[in-house]
Amino acid sequence: VPLGMFGATDAESLAALVPGAVKKDTNNWAPRVGFAWSPRSQNRLLGDGLTVFRGGFGLGYDVLFYNLLTVNASNYPRIATLTQANVADLYPNIVSGGASPVFNALNTWVNSAQDTENPDSRFYSLSMQRQVGLYVFEVGYSGSRGYKGINQVEMNPAILTDAQAATVRATLNPASIPGFQARRMIPQFGSRVTIPAYVGPGGNDVEARSDYTAVYVSANRRFANGLQFGGSYTYSRWYSNNDASLGESGTDAASQRAQDQFNYEAEWGRSVYDRPHRLTVNYLWEIPGPKDGVLGAIIGGWQVSGVTSGQSGRPF
Repeated sequence: VPLGMFGATDAESLAALVPGAVKKDTNNWAPRVGFAWSPRSQNRLLGDGLTVFRGGFGLGYDVLFYNLLTVNASNYPRIATLTQANVADLYPNIVSGGASPVFNALNTWVNSAQDTENPDSRFYSLSMQRQVGLYVFEVGYSGSRGYKGINQVEMNPAILTDAQAATVRATLNPASIPGFQARRMIPQFGSRVTIPAYVGPGGNDVEARSDYTAVYVSANRRFANGLQFGGSYTYSRWYSNNDASLGESGTDAASQRAQDQFNYEAEWGRSVYDRPHRLTVNYLWEIPGPKDGVLGAIIGGWQVSGVTSGQSGRPF
């Protein structure tokens, strides 16, 4: 945990639903294992040392980005004060007050859960590659699953009961129900936002997760007679229940807060990063021309090369 995440330590804050400091996360074991096997049999399809099977699995971790420290630090001091400096009494009703700190449980707190852990990803792959003359063909599968992502969860949400909703429908007047603060789970406390969170206000699972799976095919021609080219196509699916926590670039189509803090499962669906189809082609052509003399030095040895790619658009 970088620098030790800020958190409440005083009894007054802890009693007002403010979490304590984040504990150290010391079990980030990140193993990797892989294999490559080339059959040496005389089988015309798999043998002759021209076929390779590869696979692997790994576990990795992301960092707790430092914006979280800024968010946590913005809660200090957790008191309200009034300071007057160089104020001339020109009006009959000048504001009055002192600089004595007053704890206000209705203030908003934004903290990280005490059991915050580094986001992790488990990635895996399996492929088969075959050489046929100048060509190399490959078909494979790859995927990854992410856990403990950075999300935002309101731990003291306002609740609209069925009876209150019925009143609004009957009166067509939203003022017919109590105000936002009065409808909070614990009305004597203000907003309590946790970034990230794994357990929601109803004791429900709110862990941010993702799932990516893909199959791909590729074909490449080795360089010969001044020509080399290749291409690959990937068909994939990327699902998640949370794409970002602070409105980072590219996630503007996804809300940083769940629609229902008590039903986080409803957030599971296509990620804003989902790109089901992706095609990439690469090519290199050595332009024929003289190789010797003055002309060879000027117009010989030129090549045309490039990479062309296309992919599906954003899902939203």
